[in-house]
Amino acid sequence: MNRSVRFLGHPVHQMLVVFPAGLLLSVFLLDAAYLVWRSDRFIAVAYWLLAGGLLGAAAAAPFGFMDWRRLPKPSRARRVGALHGLGNGVAVLLFLGSWLLRSEDTPAPWIALLASLLAGGLMFITAWLGGELVSRLGVGVYQDAHVDATNSLTASEATPSPLRPGSLDRPAQPPPARTSRTPPAAESLSVAGEEDPGAAIDSSAPVRRNAGRRRRKP
Repeated sequence: MNRSVRFLGHPVHQMLVVFPAGLLLSVFLLDAAYLVWRSDRFIAVAYWLLAGGLLGAAAAAPFGFMDWRRLPKPSRARRVGALHGLGNGVAVLLFLGSWLLRSEDTPAPWIALLASLLAGGLMFITAWLGGELVSRLGVGVYQDAHVDATNSLTASEATPSPLRPGSLDRPAQPPPARTSRTPPAAESLSVAGEEDPGAAIDSSAPVRRNAGRRRRKP
């Protein structure tokens, strides 16, 4: 179901979303580590990673929304996509509030840490939903995708590649079932015998007309 906004043959949202996901989840891990070790080195790193993650989310979110609008309704993909998008929106707002409460030089207040921890936990759920959309529901995947598919730069929806074993969406057609047929020689023999019983007998052999008659005594 390739209904996504694409660039160079691949969905734009899938290419962009890896950046905010990685940065924001790194902030989640850094804040959790800060609660354990209380090291000031985590403060500045988390602050700038959080800023970069929010910028990346702002770039990836519009393309995700456009992809969701293209999904057919009603469908499970559209429902899962709505949960994925709403969950990510709530997580981004929590991260934004956490960033506004922070400073590069001073430790983050407990409310900022709590917001980032909640947002990070929510993002684990939305990441699973995103994987469900692609891996299970086939959103953003070409209909003729298989292990030997052609290059995405040259592939065309109008001229799909031939199906091969290993297709992701449509299995290869099974070979036609074998049917027992009568050999051609036997077939012609039976047909000849039905139409003309004498046609199947070798005409070159001599025929004894009186072989089956008994002699009569004078």
